[in-house]
Amino acid sequence: MTVESPTTDPVRPARAFTPRAVGIGVALALTLAWVAPWNDWYLDNSYLFNNYLPPTATTVLLVLALVVNPLLGRRRLGRGELAVITALVLAVAGVASSGFARYWSIVVAGPARKLVRQPDEALRLPMDQAELARVVASLRAEFTADFAAVDADGDQRIRADEAWGAATVARDDRDGDGALDADEYVAGRLAHDARAHATWRWALPPALFLGVPAAGATDTDDAEYQHVVDGYIDGAGRTASCTRTSWRCRAGNANATRAARSSTSTATSARRWPGCARDPVSSRRRSVRSRSWRSSRR
Repeated sequence: MTVESPTTDPVRPARAFTPRAVGIGVALALTLAWVAPWNDWYLDNSYLFNNYLPPTATTVLLVLALVVNPLLGRRRLGRGELAVITALVLAVAGVASSGFARYWSIVVAGPARKLVRQPDEALRLPMDQAELARVVASLRAEFTADFAAVDADGDQRIRADEAWGAATVARDDRDGDGALDADEYVAGRLAHDARAHATWRWALPPALFLGVPAAGATDTDDAEYQHVVDGYIDGAGRTASCTRTSWRCRAGNANATRAARSSTSTATSARRWPGCARDPVSSRRRSVRSRSWRSSRR
């Protein structure tokens, strides 16, 4: 006589990647990703993710595991689900704080500053005529777009009272009609832009690094360079992107630039136009200003 042993179904392990685990983890991660920049750079507090086991994230996870989870009763989270939540919360640090956001900005802004203060001749590459032609074509497209922005009344002509300055208009006015059309404007910009006449370029691609020109040396008087590179590394007040700043010189010439973005950019941009005095009398700025930040925290 044989006795059959009772068959028992194998116990299935609890799933870790459950919808609720992923949902809770993503919700906590997104919340910390939003709070981290506000805490780190606006309030200037200690970084939320300041090491490999950040206290803030650890506290949130401990409260979830030791306080909230026991209250769920039979629906409490399993160990695998808690592991998934922990992984999502810790992974966000690599993007929102000490990983990507903290170091990526200095990586893309730092090389331009380095090339200005410590230029390395080995990084200079000669340019042939084909490369220079591509640079000139890119500048021509950029200046054509700027012409449309400066032309306030939309008549395809820029006069001295439209913000370009009488001296500059007189300098580039080839037909002597007292105004600049698009061809005269672009030709004048190209004639006085060092990038259009450069014979070399930096080995670093300008599409990846801020402040690195497409050709020739870096223009440290450029308002955008001062805000994006010097302003970020040294600390400067922030303004809204593409802020238009206008001012009137002591000579009475009205001037405007779309690249003036920081508190020091107005005077710098004024120095770039020969028809304007070095110190503007007044400026009318439409911008969104916020607190400054310092590179000592990086």
